[in-house]
Order: sequence, then structure tokens, then C-alpha cells
Amino acid sequence: MSPTLNLPLLDAKLAELQAQRTWSPALWPPLREMFTTASDEALTHLNPLAFAAAYNLPEQEVVESWLYATKLGLLEMRWHLLCIWCGNLTESFRSLSSLHGHFVCRACGVETEGWLDDSILVNFAPARLVRETRFHHPERLSAADLYQTFYLSSDVLPFTDGRRLAEIDLACTRLCADLPTGETLTLTTPAWPGMFYLTDVTHQSILKMSVVALPAPEETTVRVKIVNGKFHSLIPPMALRRTEGSADYPPTVTDQFAEIPAGNLQLEITNASERPAALRLQLIDDTYPLEPVRFRPFLTGKWLLTSQTFRDLFRVETVTEDEKLKVRDITFLFTDLKDSTTLYESVGDPEAYWLVRQHFQLLTRIVAEHHGAVIKTMGDAIMAAFPQPLTGTRAALAMQHAIARFNERATTHLVLKIGLHRGPSILVSQNDRIDYFGQTVNIAARVQGQAQANELVLSEAVYTAPGVAEALQMRVVTPSFAQLRGLTAEMTLYRATPQ
Repeated sequence: MSPTLNLPLLDAKLAELQAQRTWSPALWPPLREMFTTASDEALTHLNPLAFAAAYNLPEQEVVESWLYATKLGLLEMRWHLLCIWCGNLTESFRSLSSLHGHFVCRACGVETEGWLDDSILVNFAPARLVRETRFHHPERLSAADLYQTFYLSSDVLPFTDGRRLAEIDLACTRLCADLPTGETLTLTTPAWPGMFYLTDVTHQSILKMSVVALPAPEETTVRVKIVNGKFHSLIPPMALRRTEGSADYPPTVTDQFAEIPAGNLQLEITNASERPAALRLQLIDDTYPLEPVRFRPFLTGKWLLTSQTFRDLFRVETVTEDEKLKVRDITFLFTDLKDSTTLYESVGDPEAYWLVRQHFQLLTRIVAEHHGAVIKTMGDAIMAAFPQPLTGTRAALAMQHAIARFNERATTHLVLKIGLHRGPSILVSQNDRIDYFGQTVNIAARVQGQAQANELVLSEAVYTAPGVAEALQMRVVTPSFAQLRGLTAEMTLYRATPQ
């Protein structure tokens, strides 16, 4: 058992978590075992989906229980900008408000956008009051711990030849060392054709040296100094370099770049910054795999931000007003009550308000059960978001069924109209809550506007998604065309009505 484990506090927090709602009993033994027996390294980047797979537990229940555990102080939640090109967690944040969408990878220099779908990753670690690990204090970690564990995603899968990225990184590494302020480090190493990457993960600085097969002297000397957190070349002269991207690879940015001949490299590094540097020198040659890095399933920013549990528990979590996070593919569902004005006139304001509130509670529960989140209500309508078209469609069908059952017991009937559309969007902050903006949202609202009483209308992008047509087998589906406001071309819609 770890000497840093507070066992009484762990058991008290687990009991508190169990009392929050009804959970599967199978959750608790592996969760407690994780806290009590796992190594510091294993606890650094906890993946709830991997935990669910390891113990054959429902993914959604694990995610939701870990969100409650975070709220109760049993776990800590961390947001990361993940470089999908090299597998490094290039920046990490404790709060969504600190997250930004554009970044340069601290390990490979790739300049890219952080997409909620695949390059914004959310993982967990034990709360330090419950189980403190040395990775709670990155400022105290060695360069080896920083590069090999703290900043390297634990979700990277082996390459197709079976080799692991961590093993390949170690084989390529010529230097991994801490350099205190005011000190100089000298290294002599063979240099053959490839690319040297000198990185300082503390200051997020990169220097690249391309090794070319040219007639060379016995030894090439390179002297650099770290000033204000950046590499500055003394010998030979170097300059900032930005390489343009291509269809296969994004642009890269380095503080310094040079070409050196093959042979031996003598590298001299002086740290003139105010903080110690954590240095790594790697030679990437033709033995390095050319295939993209692959990842096991992980909790993405999109998944979390379409979780009703997250929105309910972490209401204060928003992006900054000037930040806009992008999502490639998200499904929006809009509902509306038919003839709601007539409803208020026929039964009066108090009764109509009660009916509308009942219908909101019903729809919100269904959205949550289908792994979505209600983004906002507008009059008697809701806007909800789902990570997948199929879950949104199933939620819409469940809404129709629930309203029909509600009407069986009510003297006043509610008539629901639903529309679904999917596509890219932008996550923003509106009225201190997470919201979405863009053409996909506008079209989704207008698709709903095409729905008639008890009708579900889907855009072609939703209807043709995997599993959606099969989910609608018990409905009469009719294709139609509509000219939606703001679009120049007619749009194909699919109207689904009960048989």
C-alpha cells in the first residue's frame, strides 16, 4: 500500500460517492483497488474508457461516476491538448476556461488546431489529499519522468510492427537530462542522416538540426544558449523556422533550425534562463515508423461537453469569451411544441406553465439517458447536443414515445415536433454557459421548423449515418426537399412519422 494513501479518507469518499445515486455494485472494488495498489505512473493519466474495458463496465456509467468523484474531491480532472502526430500531451489544464484551440506541440513542433473530437483529451488522477503521487508535482520531476510519463499520452497504441512509441522514443534518445540555471552541458554523439530534435519541455522550446550526408569534418560543434525560455544559437548561426504543411502533415514551428553534416556532433548547451531546463536530444532517422500514431478510445472533449452530468455538476465550467473551440462533427436536436400559444389560451398560464415544465423534465431525462446534453431551452423548445447521430435519433424516438404516454394520462395533450442535423460547430460561452454557434446550429433549428405535428425530421447527413435508418424501421420515412432560409440550394430531408 502506498505511504501517501489516506485510506480513511478514500473509504469516506467512496461511501459518499455511492450515496449520490444508484450505481452498479461492480464499480467499487476495482476503483478502490486502483487507489490502493496502482503505481504512481499508472495513476498519472487515468482513462475512464480503458478502466471500463478492463473491468467490463458500462463506459457511460464509469464516466459519470468519475465526474461525481471529481466533484466530491476523490479524483482530479485534467484537460489536455493532444498532439495526434506524436502522441504527446502538449499542454494541460485543470479547467476548461484555460483551454485554447490553437497550439504548437512541445515535442515535435507541429502547429495545429485542437479539435474537441480527437485532440482535446480529458483524463483523471487521484485527488492529492486521497493519494498523492510524485506526478502531482511536475516541477519536481526529472526530465526522464516528464518526457516518458507526464507528457506522453498513455493511450498511444503500438505501431503495426508491434513496437511501442515509448520504446522507440528511448531508442532515439541521445540525451535526457536536467540542466540547472547557470550551468553548461556538453555532449558528443554520432550524427547520421536524419533529424536531431533538441527540446526543453520546461520552456516549450524546440531546436531542429537536419543531418545531411555531406563531406564532413571529424566533428561539428553546435553551441546554444537558453535565454528567456528559448534556444538561441551561438555556433553556427540559426534562425526561427516555420515549415509549411502539406496534405499529409501540418506546419511545424521551431525556435532554431540548421543543417549539419554527418559525422560526430559536439553539442554545448548553456542555461541562461531563470528556471532549470529539462532537455532531450533525439535523432529521428529512417528507422522511425512513418505511419500515424494511433490511440485507444479515450474521453474526448466532445464526449464530455455533450454529457448532461458534466453540465449539471460543473455549471461554472465555460470557455473564455474570446476563445472558440472547434468540433468537426456534432449532432443537434431541436424540439418545439405545436400550438403552444393556443395551449396557454385554452388552459391558462399556470396550467400551461406546469405542462411545459413537465415536458422539459421529461425531455431532459431522455437526453441524458441517450448520452446527450440539453444546451438551452427557448420558450417551450429545447436545443440538445449529441456526440453521435444515432444516439440523437434514438433520443428523438424516445421523446415521441414518452410524450404519447404522457398524453394518455393528461387531459391536455402536447404535440411535439423534432428536427436533427449534424456537422461542424464552434463551442462558445453565452450567458455564462456552454453554447454552440455556426451554420450547423442554424440549419438544425430550421430543419425542426419543417416538422409537422408528431413528426421527426432528419437532414440527409443524419439519416445516412450508420444505424440511423435501421433505428427508424418502425416509422414511415418519407424523403422530401425544402428550401431552408439562408441556403441557396434545396436540402433533402427525411420525415419520420409513427405507423
